[in-house]
This record gives sequence, structure tokens and C-alpha cells, in this order.
Amino acid sequence: MKEFRAKCHSNIDFFQLRSVELPTAFEVAIQDTEVKKQDIQKATAEKQKQVIMFETLRKTADYQRNVTLVVYINVLIKESGGGRGPGDNPAVRGERAILPDRAGQVFERVRLLKKGTGK
Repeated sequence: MKEFRAKCHSNIDFFQLRSVELPTAFEVAIQDTEVKKQDIQKATAEKQKQVIMFETLRKTADYQRNVTLVVYINVLIKESGGGRGPGDNPAVRGERAILPDRAGQVFERVRLLKKGTGK
């Protein structure tokens, strides 16, 4: 080192080999390891994609269920003489009122549907 520094007037802090001959079995093992790492990353990304897709489908189904319940309630309220629309019905506006006999059945049916036990 002293001779190199004296003749070349420079220092060597790091040294990197550009070409190294490794045993074939070792090179194959390194390649296999890298391929497995890529397979794991790919599988993880696919799993995350599936989780997001199914979560989106579940949320869409929940939303559609709520829309269906609102439509169903409105139809049953109209059939039971609750008025021209949901705004005409005191129960829908959150007020306490005596509704037609069928209204109790409607709200019980909706409660069961929300629980997932009604048909």
C-alpha cells in the first residue's frame, strides 16, 4: 500500500471485483433464491388485489341491500296507506304516530332483513 501511495499519489478506500467466478451450484442457488423472492412478491400483490376486490364487492352488496330495503319500505308504506311518499309518513320522519296495522309487520320484516334472517 505504501508503495502504491508513493508512486501513484492516491489512496484506495474501497475495492470491488468486477468479475468473480462462483461455483455453478452456488450461482444456481442464488438465482433460485431470487426467483423465489419474486414469486413471493407476486403472490403477495395478487393476494392484496383479491382482498381489495372482495372488500369492494362486499361493500357494494351492503349498499345495494340498503337501497333494496329503502325501496321495499317505501312500497310497503304506500301499500299500507302511509301516504303519497316517505315524507308523508310520520314514522319515516322520525315522529311517533299510530301507523296502519301492516306497518308493524313492515318494520319487523325490515328488522329481520337487516339481521339477515328474514325472507
